[in-house]
Amino acid sequence: MDQQTPEIIFTVLLGGTLIIWVGILLFSKTALRKELQAITLELATMIATGATLGSLYFSEIRNFVPCEYCWYQRIAMYPLALILLIATIRRDKNIIPYALTLWVAGFGISAYHYQLQLFPDQSPFMRA
Repeated sequence: MDQQTPEIIFTVLLGGTLIIWVGILLFSKTALRKELQAITLELATMIATGATLGSLYFSEIRNFVPCEYCWYQRIAMYPLALILLIATIRRDKNIIPYALTLWVAGFGISAYHYQLQLFPDQSPFMRA
């Protein structure tokens, strides 16, 4: 497997995830929404686990050194993957408030991190 293949796989997975969420928004009163609602916990588990495995792949196998904001995002993402996996195995939807809290924290850090990548002069963490 060449070096670009995993990046392509993760990009396709991200694109698929976005298509699913756009589908939920556009077809919110159709059978698609009902079908996706039935497997919401499983989808969230797959997404969080995929993100965790992807970050570990890039840092441990490809030897990309994560910046400080990447670590903050991982602090939110790694336990989220574990919590969602346990909830999926136990079929416990009561975990949603806890998972949502971690997701919001991670998303906020990620959004801030992304805008720093667009405008890098704002933070000393983003300078190479």
